[in-house]
Order: sequence, then C-alpha cells, then structure tokens
Amino acid sequence: MKKHTILFTIISTLFFSISAEAQCAMCKATAEQSDVIGLNLGIFVLFAMPYLLVGTIGYLWWRNKKKEEDTPRNSIANIQSEQLN
Repeated sequence: MKKHTILFTIISTLFFSISAEAQCAMCKATAEQSDVIGLNLGIFVLFAMPYLLVGTIGYLWWRNKKKEEDTPRNSIANIQSEQLN
C-alpha cells in the first residue's frame, strides 16, 4: 500500500505540476536593474543563515557532549572508593 502511495505522489508531481512565477516584486525590480550586488547579497544572506543556525546548534551540542564526557560518572567503583575514604 505504501509503495502505491509513493508511486502515485511521484507521478502526480511529474505530470500535474504547474508553472509558477515565484519572484517577489523587490527581487524582480533588483534583477531588472543593473545593480546586481544587492540581489547577490540577498541571496548570500538567505544562503548563510541556515548554515549558521545549524552550525551553532551543532557546536553547542558538541560542547555539552564533551563536557559530559569530561565529568566522572557515578560508577559503583567510584562510590565504593568514596565510602572507604
């Protein structure tokens, strides 16, 4: 059943797709002018932000994971050695 659903989705996407003019008015106006630097900067900002967010989350996860590995765990041997002292 699941294979039929996936196949139907692929076929309907390929055959029943419509053409769309997916350009905002500001992007179209900038692209029509000779000043392409603003358009390139906008594309760069839209391109960079997801990578910065994922990189920040990855760094925070890595730092917390490293901190977790550096702290001694409460194993039975550690608890017994603390009780003997």
